[in-house]
Amino acid sequence: MSAVMYAAWFLSVLPWGALPLQNPASANPPAQVLTLEAAVQRATRETQRAKLTQEQEVIAQAATTKARAFFFPTLELTGNYTRRAFETIRDIGGERAVMQARNALSSTANLRWTLLDVRGIPLYRAACSTREAGRLEAQNQRRLNGMEAADAFLQTLAAQAVEEAARHRIALAEKNLSDATALHAAGLVSLNDITRAKLEKANAETSLENALGITLAAKLRLATLLDLEWEANYQLLPPEAFLQHAENQNTQGEQPPVEKVLAQRLDFLALEQQAEAAQFFAQEPWMRLLPTLSLIGQGRLTNETGLSNRKWDGNLGLELSWTLFDGGMRYGEWNERRAQAQMASIRMELQRRQIHADLHIAFQNMHIAQTTLRQARATLELATQNIHETTTLYQQGLTTALQLLDASVKKFEADVHFATQRYALGLALLNLYSVTGMDALGQEVGL
Repeated sequence: MSAVMYAAWFLSVLPWGALPLQNPASANPPAQVLTLEAAVQRATRETQRAKLTQEQEVIAQAATTKARAFFFPTLELTGNYTRRAFETIRDIGGERAVMQARNALSSTANLRWTLLDVRGIPLYRAACSTREAGRLEAQNQRRLNGMEAADAFLQTLAAQAVEEAARHRIALAEKNLSDATALHAAGLVSLNDITRAKLEKANAETSLENALGITLAAKLRLATLLDLEWEANYQLLPPEAFLQHAENQNTQGEQPPVEKVLAQRLDFLALEQQAEAAQFFAQEPWMRLLPTLSLIGQGRLTNETGLSNRKWDGNLGLELSWTLFDGGMRYGEWNERRAQAQMASIRMELQRRQIHADLHIAFQNMHIAQTTLRQARATLELATQNIHETTTLYQQGLTTALQLLDASVKKFEADVHFATQRYALGLALLNLYSVTGMDALGQEVGL
């Protein structure tokens, strides 16, 4: 029997359960690539927090619907059934009239329509402003959700960059330990060089453990914000275009006018609507000084005709109501609401001043971050050159292990500083977008 025939026979008699049917590659699926744009889109549209903002808009719309109901009539319909022990029937004018039926049925319809009540005008306008404020707040919350997701995305990339720097430090420490061991074997260095190399490797491993903890915390935060599975394997793609734009951002030019920024800040526009709603709401108590006119109607259907000998009847009338004195309630509410309207105006002015200050601070932080990144890049280039030169000299026996250790530490610190500053500049740009009312990708938010 040939080897091929033997293998075919063996596979035919082997139980299928004895062989693993799962593809080994499927046990560890490839990492899913997650970009900054995808993270922001998911945070603003697909997460549970995004769904909360949608419900906030529904609630805001409902406020107007309730206020509009003030101008429409109300119609109530009731029905009754009564079972009696006896039935009473009378002869009225030769006709049989049921005074009390054994099985009494009746139905009543009541109509009430307020024809004139000027209180509804300011209340409706206040509701419209409240609805618009709620809509703007919901949109702003979606924008903030995207900002928070972008912040967590950049923070995670920064933590991963620090982790990568720690791994490079370990690799360099292992190489230095190998060099020290070889030089000691050749009798060119003392045993203390090996000890220093081992110490540097231990410190590098400690730095890696700390970096792993920070990275894990950052990933969990990002997964929570995006409603991702914590165990899922996601590969974050660095937003190179975003970071490059942050480096090229002009921070020395003229800043945008504050009024233009205020027109884009959804939270400030919501405060304006809230202040307007408070002013309309404060007008309502004075409207109670005027009378109200209502249309009242009633219809009744029954099987007990009574003395009128009619199964149905109805009436329609006008009601004029005028509250001349309510014990001072309207004046107390007017003072209260006027103070609330004044507080809303003050909050709006405070927000205006805060945005003006935040705008200057955001541009200043961008300038500082750009300058710091340029310095960090120059420091990294020097540290890279220094570790290369020091390693070469140490291999030739022309420098000491202490200098090599110092060069390794400075290289690691330069790597960490550059990585953190690069993403710190991205966070500064993100903050500038937030202050100017744009979304996390630098786009204007549609009203």
